[in-house]
Amino acid sequence: MNNQENTPYKVSVYGTAIIVPMKTGVTVTNQTGGLACHHPEVEGFIIPIANLALSRELEDYFENSGWGILSGEEVDFLEQVLRRYHETKNIFINKDMPADSEEAWVHVIMKDFDKDMWYPDYAGFDNHKAILTWENSD
Repeated sequence: MNNQENTPYKVSVYGTAIIVPMKTGVTVTNQTGGLACHHPEVEGFIIPIANLALSRELEDYFENSGWGILSGEEVDFLEQVLRRYHETKNIFINKDMPADSEEAWVHVIMKDFDKDMWYPDYAGFDNHKAILTWENSD
C-alpha cells in the first residue's frame, strides 16, 4: 500500500512494533535502513511490542549497519530472535518479500494468533502480512 498521499494522518513508530497494513487513513513511517536513514511508509495501524530485551537485541545487532536488503545471516538472526520471545513467537519473516525488507523494516507474517490464548486481541490476523519495525540503529 503506497497511496499515502490520500491519508490525512501520519505517525512515526517509536520502539518495537508490528505495523499492520490496512486502509485506516493513517500513514505509518519509521527511520530504517541503518546508515541509509530511509523513511518507508505504509497505510495501517501499529501494534506495540513491549519487550525491552527484544528491542535492545535488535538495536544492538544492527548497530551501524549499512543499507540494502537483509542478508541471509540477518534473516536467520531475526528468525532466531523472534522465536526466543513470547511476544513474537507467532511472527515469521515473509521470505516472499526479501527485496522489500531492511534494518528496522522487515516484512513478516503473523501466524496462529487465533489459536494462541495469549493473543485474544489479535483474533482475525492469522496469516496476515505485516511489518516488524524497531528503533533505527544508526
